[in-house]
Amino acid sequence: MDIKKTVKKVNKILKNHEDYKDNEDMKVQYILLDENKKINEIICYGWDEMVRVDSKNYEINPIAEWAYSYDTDIFEELKDGKSIGYMTADVHYDIWCRIDEWYPEDINCKEGLDLYIQYCDKNGITKEYLDKLLQLDTPNIMDKFTTLEINQILEYKGYIAHVIKLNPDNNQENIIYLYKNNQDYANGKYIEVITLNQYNIRKNIKAYIDKNYSPKINENPNYEREKAYFTFVLGYDLLQDMFKNSTVQECDTIYDFCNYESGKFLESNEYYNLKFSSYQMLTEWVEKNKEMIFSDYKVKTHGELEFYNGNIKILNKGFRKDQPVALLEKTINDNTKEYLVAFYYEITDDKISWGYAYYYDNNKSKAELDYKKAINGNNLAHTFDNKKENCL
Repeated sequence: MDIKKTVKKVNKILKNHEDYKDNEDMKVQYILLDENKKINEIICYGWDEMVRVDSKNYEINPIAEWAYSYDTDIFEELKDGKSIGYMTADVHYDIWCRIDEWYPEDINCKEGLDLYIQYCDKNGITKEYLDKLLQLDTPNIMDKFTTLEINQILEYKGYIAHVIKLNPDNNQENIIYLYKNNQDYANGKYIEVITLNQYNIRKNIKAYIDKNYSPKINENPNYEREKAYFTFVLGYDLLQDMFKNSTVQECDTIYDFCNYESGKFLESNEYYNLKFSSYQMLTEWVEKNKEMIFSDYKVKTHGELEFYNGNIKILNKGFRKDQPVALLEKTINDNTKEYLVAFYYEITDDKISWGYAYYYDNNKSKAELDYKKAINGNNLAHTFDNKKENCL
């Protein structure tokens, strides 16, 4: 199973599908896995449309908005044994907003909700992470989930903390068995029995693991060797496509940037996940943090990605009032150029999309003129007196 390939394949099917190709926002939003870790649910949505894609034959089935809710379609599925294989930051943000609004009275499947919270704990999905990625103010729902019930577990940095019972000597504390990994937990091979205060127990467990088990960067004897390895993998493998399309090609600059990102990975939850190889976890970290990496790239190298979508170059960008506007050059297969003035454009990873655009074929001078008109506040509605079909 390759979730990344599945996401790319389904997104390509949607892009070429007659019913959805004009919906720029339509894409895979999350994937649920069954008990055997095989793809079970592929849910996609965009502007005003939601579909379920069959994982075997890729048949697309529309979902009525009234028939869908996170309570029944995610939380209950998690309670029944499914797990999250892939989920975009947009979905997490929407779920966090709904939890903030509905919890506790209007959420029925609290067992599934707790499994979702555990997933966020395990994978570093925090308010800070979502805010930085989406440039939004995410409600901090984790303040609502500071406790763990008897017999519940918390997974953090690969470790498993299992709440066993109240401390008979202090009813404000819980007795917790701590395991090094999932395999040891399944085998009942704990490394320590601890007692922690019930108040904010999730935070207390994390703080205990950070203090006693997570190696500090300057205490890790393999730090420099591992950082050099991760720097190499980022530069020559995982971020290679990004560098090919960038305006910065100097080897020293790229090395310094990859070295910087390697340091971030060494401080991440993924690095401490002992269940998978470091290469697998670095790959997962890159996939999860692409927008942060692109943002870091621009700050650290003062460069831009020269081409988006593989063949679109930004020639200029600005605003008409509060509307982002870009002048784009698109290279067609035979190397001819097409020019666009795009409104409400957005860049996600290395992809650019827009709300609507005016198309100028190879007439660069008119496109440049109209772009200047737009950022000066003018409307382009009548720019093609006899070619209104060019506005899509």
